[in-house]
Amino acid sequence: MICASYTRKAVKFGEAISIPEQNDRIEQFAKRYRLNITKKYSDRKDDRDAEDGFLEMKEAGMNRSFDCIVVWSAMYFGRDPLNGYNLLRHAFFPAGIDFAVVSDNFLSVGKTSEEIKQYLEDKYKERRRLHNAKQALVARDKRMNTLYGYKIEDGEFVIDEKVEDTVKQIFQFALDGKSKKDITEWLNESGIESPQIYLRREVGKDTQGIPPLWKYEYVKKILTDRRYMGERATSSKGVVSLVPMPAYIDEETYNRLNLEIPIRHVQKRENPLFKLVYDKDTMIRMYVGDYMSNGGWYYYVREKNDVTRGYGKKAIPADEVIGYIEEALRKEHRIAEKVYERLIGNECQSVYLKRTETLRLYIQELMEQLLSEVDGDNRDDVIAELDSRYSEAQTDLEKYQKTYCESNPWVKLYRGMPTFDALSFQTAKDYIDKVFIIRNEKVEFLPLYNEWKKRLPKEWLEV
Repeated sequence: MICASYTRKAVKFGEAISIPEQNDRIEQFAKRYRLNITKKYSDRKDDRDAEDGFLEMKEAGMNRSFDCIVVWSAMYFGRDPLNGYNLLRHAFFPAGIDFAVVSDNFLSVGKTSEEIKQYLEDKYKERRRLHNAKQALVARDKRMNTLYGYKIEDGEFVIDEKVEDTVKQIFQFALDGKSKKDITEWLNESGIESPQIYLRREVGKDTQGIPPLWKYEYVKKILTDRRYMGERATSSKGVVSLVPMPAYIDEETYNRLNLEIPIRHVQKRENPLFKLVYDKDTMIRMYVGDYMSNGGWYYYVREKNDVTRGYGKKAIPADEVIGYIEEALRKEHRIAEKVYERLIGNECQSVYLKRTETLRLYIQELMEQLLSEVDGDNRDDVIAELDSRYSEAQTDLEKYQKTYCESNPWVKLYRGMPTFDALSFQTAKDYIDKVFIIRNEKVEFLPLYNEWKKRLPKEWLEV
């Protein structure tokens, strides 16, 4: 059996064993098992990522220059946990190339496939655990901030002076009775960086794509985390102890903010205008909930922006919106009934002719121009333009014809609308296009088939 060996100078896990020592132990192993090592591959650079020798050995193996590769330890085979494992498990092993790991006294020759696979899986997991543990230590050493309002110096928590005033203000607002939502809004309106942005920037991480706004959960975390009153829980072999750290508040204040606040149970209610309510200035869809933290129900814009922050009111009561829409729908039904009587009356034809007189004259004029062009120089571009304008005008006239008849889609829909005591989700879905909220002060209703309503005389739509 032709064998080769692989050694490396720098390793990522454990204490490094020199290449001469590795070679010596590999040679003793080879003598014991009567292996003939004809080629030695090595990464001798003082670089834990070095892999020139590894790649050379890999290529030679795939070219079947040897039948078995011998290494001192699985931790020395490649530059990372996946490097050597992939080569043995998915390249050498399927190709019939054996391997030996001296430190484990393991030789694949004579082993079953399952034994070899299990050994490789176990070694990979072991190496991966070491990798993860080391990365965790690196992350801990690099992490300047682990909790908003604190930083770590010499392994201990200290107050972070950069955001100390912000944290204190959050606690003061809470003591003054402001809700978490009010505090969140104040933080965003004041342009204060969110904890996500601040903590990442402090350790030199990229903040692109990170949400810039404070969220309700961030404020809640500060007000409820016991570390802000000077208690840090640690665990050693299952025993939890409390280690003191600098405090922003005392225990009495913490209890006032967390233990003595009565739990409000807001009654769960159906939102009949689900996905139908929009802020008119921004066309942002509005949500409904206990926005004012007073047990009430309000429609509001969830993500504030420069436009919505300028509104005099922060939200609009849901009962006010729903009440307006209920009356608007009933009014729409009454108007449709009134318009229907007009459409079947004697005056309908004369009104139609009067309102379409200009359009019909325009169509006649276009037809005359088309005939003139066809009988004339036959200029294709002019004919195409006139034909397009004629088609559009004719389509518009056809819509007027449909408007001034009993089959007007808007009239047909709202005449057939059943009576209701309270607005339901299904009624809203069947009879509402959109609901617009104007600066959290006024409500507008956009009916379905509104285009068929707009062509009717205004006096017909008065109730």
